[in-house]
Amino acid sequence: MKPIIDQNSAKPKDYDKWTEKEQIKHIVDNIKTYIPSIPQSLLFFIPGTLYRGDCGRKSMDKPLWLDIEKFQRGQKFVLDHFFSVIFANILSLFQIFAFTDGLKPLIFSQQSHTPYLAFKRYNFCRGSLKEIKQRSRDFIEVWAKPYLRQIMPEWEHMLRCMIEGGCYCYDNFTFKMLLLFVTNLMNIDMPRTRSTLTYYEWFKLIMAQQ
Repeated sequence: MKPIIDQNSAKPKDYDKWTEKEQIKHIVDNIKTYIPSIPQSLLFFIPGTLYRGDCGRKSMDKPLWLDIEKFQRGQKFVLDHFFSVIFANILSLFQIFAFTDGLKPLIFSQQSHTPYLAFKRYNFCRGSLKEIKQRSRDFIEVWAKPYLRQIMPEWEHMLRCMIEGGCYCYDNFTFKMLLLFVTNLMNIDMPRTRSTLTYYEWFKLIMAQQ
């Protein structure tokens, strides 16, 4: 966001002297001035992207405290006890909310302190069917497709690992089939990839898209 703000004539002269909180409030209040092309349906994503989520360390630098062996043991444990971990996370809210530091932000925000508001805040498919379709189209056209143009080899490697690993348990779709399933939904034509499908894969993909 910083390059966008710096290059815009609407940037206040003393903006760089403001506190981070003041800068974020200004951006949120004037987001359509700085990014006029962003669809209304995607505006609610912006505030969360403005807050720094780390201490300033480069994302590719390994933290000094990271123990890879212990991390891998943790990964294996989660895979072996997936449902238990998710269920425990839900149950942990009973304890977390007992601490004021964990509860007050949710109350003060006034955005998730009722069942309906919590559902509305964390639900991408909110609003009417027309609004949901428009938000989905905007998300695909404004963010998803542009990012797909700059994917790295790691993107395919990680997806292949997840999909092909899952095939040992559920032999339903190959990486190519799922890729074509997604790109068809996004109106992206991939004739070369489609031509590499076997007749069996092609038939299963056609049936899945019905």
